[in-house]
Formats: sequence, C-alpha cells, structure tokens
Amino acid sequence: MRSLFFVSCLIWIYLAPLSLRAQGVDKELTYAVSILVDDKPIDIVKGIPITAKNVYISGQLSTKSRQEHPELNPDVEINKATISLVRGTERVSFIDWAGNEPLAIVLSKKAKAGDRYVIQFDEVSAQTSQGAAQKFNGNRVYQFSLY
Repeated sequence: MRSLFFVSCLIWIYLAPLSLRAQGVDKELTYAVSILVDDKPIDIVKGIPITAKNVYISGQLSTKSRQEHPELNPDVEINKATISLVRGTERVSFIDWAGNEPLAIVLSKKAKAGDRYVIQFDEVSAQTSQGAAQKFNGNRVYQFSLY
C-alpha cells in the first residue's frame, strides 16, 4: 500500500511540471494587414493601379490574439518589410522598408501593367503597455497585380 502511494507521488511530481508548462505555453500570435492605396483600401481582385502615388501598410492583432493576449496593444509594428517589383518570374527592383512611415512607391517608374508587387513582412512585433516587444514568428508574403 505504501509503495503504491509512493509511486503515485512520483508520477504526480513528474507530470505536474509538464502540465504547468503546457498551460504556460504562449499561443501563437496572429495579425491582420491593412493596405491603403492612395488613401483607399486595396482592391484584392484588381490589385494596385500603376498610377498609385503611395501605399500605407499597417497591422492589427487578430481578434483571437487580442482575446488571448490582452496585455498587448492592438496595433502591430511592421519593423521591416521587403517590397519587390516582379515581372514574370524575375525581380525587377526591390526596396527594404523600415515600416515607420507611409510607403512612397518608388518602384512604379519601372512598373508595367501585368507586373506585381510582392510584399514580404520580415520583422513584425506587438508591444505591451509597458513597452516590451513580442515578435511574431514566420514571414508573411502578399502579392498584388498592377493594372
């Protein structure tokens, strides 16, 4: 009887930290991206007009991430992104964007109808109300045709 109690205690000691660690694991953060072209939401089907003068990119925590992480500010910081102008399968031009200001499309001088912009988000984070940054895992890539 005593040995059964002893074995039960050992099992509990072994499994309790695993259970606590599983409860403490951060759920994956997700975010949504908003893209405005000349102050209008992007038309995902049509894409971006060649005549576009500026693009504004911002991010917000997803509803699920806001519920799971109420300590984080809902606005997401896009710290680094690469915007490429692609024609067929070749990259014509690209810029590395720091993400702090509206993006003036400097690639448009080389753009032609049928080209596309490929936007890769390299570094994205959310801030706590105390100012600590929580980075998102993985890169996101979006592409939009030019018309």
